[in-house]
Amino acid sequence: MTPGSNAEPKRFALGASRDCRKVTVDGVSIAYDNRGQGFPIVGLHAITHGSRDFEHVADRLASKWRLITPDWPGQGRSAVDTHPARLARYTDLLAGFMDALSLERAVLIGNSIGGSAAMAYAAQFPSRVAALVLADPGGLIPMNAFGRRFCGMMAALGRGDAPASAMRFTSSRSSRCCIGSFSKRPPHARSGIGLSMRPTNAPEFGSRRG
Repeated sequence: MTPGSNAEPKRFALGASRDCRKVTVDGVSIAYDNRGQGFPIVGLHAITHGSRDFEHVADRLASKWRLITPDWPGQGRSAVDTHPARLARYTDLLAGFMDALSLERAVLIGNSIGGSAAMAYAAQFPSRVAALVLADPGGLIPMNAFGRRFCGMMAALGRGDAPASAMRFTSSRSSRCCIGSFSKRPPHARSGIGLSMRPTNAPEFGSRRG
């Protein structure tokens, strides 16, 4: 965005709507969309994405349940975090977000790092998670310095403040990094759905796929 310009940052286009709500969690302003009423469902997007990841299912879910889709820090319309993008940090922010919205229990839908944060949160607070719906959760294995640098650059790309060197670095290394990370996953973590559970008192979503 050029000085004096009224144009919005490009990352806003992937995030929550212009009339979104905001809540401060551990010093970070988190933007989120809130649709519908009923049992809460929290949708957690992948890194460099945003709340709009769920727009194609938002109307269907919000017709029966309360759908809440936040933007991770520095992505979408959320403010930039002073902490690096890490699974532990995102899990803590999710916990703070649940508390700030007084969500005693919810279904968590997570993609990529959003799925990993959902799993980590469920492990820490099992009584507050009615069900998990996971799509290719990532970041579950320990990372070396290269992995941390790569994830940091991806987060910077999402914010739109990555230097040109990062663009060249990620474009040349991303495919090899992803393939290498995938090959090291245990067999049970290689499917699109890593884990699902639905207690008897959780909302019924049906068994249809696709």
